[in-house]
Amino acid sequence: MMATVFWDEKGVLLVNFMERGTIIIIVVIITADVYYEMLNKLRHAIQNRRRDHNPSITAFHHSAYQNLPLLFREFLITRPKDINVYNEFGESVLSKACTAGHNDIVLTLIQHGADVNSSNMFTKITPLMTAAYYGHCDIIRILAHNDADAAMKDINSKTALHYAVDGSQNNAVKMLLAEKWSDVNSVDSKGWTPLMRAVLMFTHLEVIKTLVDCDSDLSIKDKNGQDVWQLAHLSNNWKALKILPD
Repeated sequence: MMATVFWDEKGVLLVNFMERGTIIIIVVIITADVYYEMLNKLRHAIQNRRRDHNPSITAFHHSAYQNLPLLFREFLITRPKDINVYNEFGESVLSKACTAGHNDIVLTLIQHGADVNSSNMFTKITPLMTAAYYGHCDIIRILAHNDADAAMKDINSKTALHYAVDGSQNNAVKMLLAEKWSDVNSVDSKGWTPLMRAVLMFTHLEVIKTLVDCDSDLSIKDKNGQDVWQLAHLSNNWKALKILPD
């Protein structure tokens, strides 16, 4: 979407939004004086944010994400108390390492006191959910063996198993269920089980087969009273319908 901002002859702020060739004109009744006052407040807020921002924290996260061992070790030695500090996106250092799939860094962070259940400040996504979404099975095992709670839920009540399904990570789904770390019938905020999400999101068919084989309850209905077959019909997921038991 593109936007053009200009003033008319009466000092009224006009905003043109163009999306896919369609021009939408929104008239915002703000005088020039008010606009510049808002702009100054925004400028001050940005300056204060920069002043308060700790660049070394971001560098610590970056070293874990990019697998920079020398820099990473330096932070472990000089800033050990920052191991559980969040960056500006609400992410922990451990979460960044889990995203990138760096097994050694994940294990080192845990050995130095990283909280395996630290959830994102905004989304409540845990390191285990992150590892599950990206299919990093070795990291899933490391986290689980260090007391990561697979039953924790994010702001949408999704568990690590939901995230493995969302990422179409069949091996992660199998591991979470085989080790009995996850409940195959846990529901999110919409009342969707992992199987329902698999159908709605057109995940790989092997994921659906795994969930069915692991005793997913097909009779469960979501908050709209719809079961997995109805959701498959509504989403036109005909391939899923073919492999769902009658």
